[in-house]
Amino acid sequence: MANGAQIDGAADEQELWGEFDNPFANLPPYTYVESKSEEIATRIITTFEAAHLADTGEALILGRADRRRLVLRTISDALSKARAAADRGAKKTMLRWAYGQALDEIGRFHSERGKRLEPKRASVMVRFWRSNLLTSSAIAIPAGTTVAAMGGDELTFTVPDQTILAPGLDHIDIRCIALEFGPRFNDLLPGQVNQLIHFNSVSIDRVENIDKSGGGRGVWDGKQWLGEDDEHYRYRLYLLPPSWSVAGPRNKYKFWIYTADPEIVDAAVWSDEDHAGEVHCHPLMRGGELPDEEILQRVRDILDPDEVVPLTDWVFVKPPETVLFDLNFEYSILESRRWQSVDLKAQIEQAAYDFAFWQRQRLGRPITPSEFVARVNQAGAVDLSMSGPGGWLQFTPIKKYEVAIATNIQATFKGFVE
Repeated sequence: MANGAQIDGAADEQELWGEFDNPFANLPPYTYVESKSEEIATRIITTFEAAHLADTGEALILGRADRRRLVLRTISDALSKARAAADRGAKKTMLRWAYGQALDEIGRFHSERGKRLEPKRASVMVRFWRSNLLTSSAIAIPAGTTVAAMGGDELTFTVPDQTILAPGLDHIDIRCIALEFGPRFNDLLPGQVNQLIHFNSVSIDRVENIDKSGGGRGVWDGKQWLGEDDEHYRYRLYLLPPSWSVAGPRNKYKFWIYTADPEIVDAAVWSDEDHAGEVHCHPLMRGGELPDEEILQRVRDILDPDEVVPLTDWVFVKPPETVLFDLNFEYSILESRRWQSVDLKAQIEQAAYDFAFWQRQRLGRPITPSEFVARVNQAGAVDLSMSGPGGWLQFTPIKKYEVAIATNIQATFKGFVE
C-alpha cells in the first residue's frame, strides 16, 4: 500500500501485511476519529438550524439549494478530510496499521534490534588471469576496476581495494562487490561474470567468477534503498518482544530467523519431546522456495548461543521437508461460453498454477482440494475430474515443518457441456 493511502477496512489492513498472516485479523475494526462526510454535514446543518431557532425564535430548514447549506457542506467536507487525516495519523502510531517511516519510528523504541534491516550489495569471487605476455612482473589491479556479467554493464561488480598479482602466479582471486544494492545481482553462476571493463587488457588475459554471486538484498521504495519491505519489517516487529526473553520461546527464534534474511517469509520452530533441548528451525523463502546452504548458514550464525539462544538449546537449522503431489485434472467448459474458450483455457491453467503457488507459500498448509476447486471453477472450469494413478486430490494434513509442492501440473480439456 502506497504511503498516504487511507486504511478503510479489513481488506486494506490485510494488504498492509502482504503475504504474512495478519495477527490482528480477528480484532474488530477500530476508528480513532470519525470522518464520515454525511454524518458531519448532518450535525453541522442541524446545529446551525437549532442555533437559528434559539436566536430568532423562528424555525429554519435549509433546503438543498440554500446558499447557507452549500457553505456548510463545504465546511463539512473540509472537516471530514481533516478528521480522516487525523485518524490515519493516529493509526500509523500502531503496528497494526503503520507503514513507511512510521514503522521505523515504532522500531526505534526497541533499540538496535528494532531497526529496519540495512540493504546489502551482492558479492562474487572473480578470478583474474595473467596475460602470457607478462609472466615475470607484478600486476596491480586497482580499486574500482569493474567486471560485468555477459550481456552488458547492468550487472557490474567492482574491486574494493587494490590487489597485487605477484610475479610467477598465473591468477588471483578477488572478492568483488556489486555497484548497487538489491537482489538482482544474486545467483549469477560461475563463468557468467566474464567481462573486464576499463582496465588494461594487455596485463590481464581474462576474468571469470568462480562461485555463485549472492548476499545482495534491498527494496527500492522510490526514494532510497531499504533492507526489507514494510511487510517483512512489520512482521519482525510483531515478533520482536519475545526476542528479549532469556528463555527459548518460539517467537524469539522466529524473530531472529526472519532477521537473518528479508527473503525468509515463514519459519517453523519446534522441539522434539523425546530429546530435551533440541530446537529445530526450518526457514522458507519468498515464493515458497527452499533455502540454500548460504541462507541456512546465515540463520545458524545469527542464532548465536553466546548472544541469542539459551546455552542449553541444541539448535538444528534445516530446509523444510517437502511433500510432493501431482495436480493432473480434466475439465470442461460450458457450451454457452465456447466463444471465450481460448481465454478460459488459459485462465483455468493459470488458476491451477496460482493454487500450486499459494500451496507452497506456507509451511504446514494442508493440501486443500476445496481451494483448488474454487479457483478453477471461478476461472470457468466445470465437470472437474482428477486423472492419474492417484485419482482425486485428497485433503492431506501437512506437518508444521513441511511444505506441499505440486511437481506435475497438467490440465486436460475434455470438451464443451450444456
